[in-house]
Amino acid sequence: MITILARRELRSLFAAPATWWMLALLQFILGWFFL
Repeated sequence: MITILARRELRSLFAAPATWWMLALLQFILGWFFL
């Protein structure tokens, strides 16, 4: 039951474009930091 709810929450979270922008920005900052 908990896994179903967690999966639904994650799916709705990653459906939002803002989440992908935040992940991309985080990857860019971490990549720049480790250069």
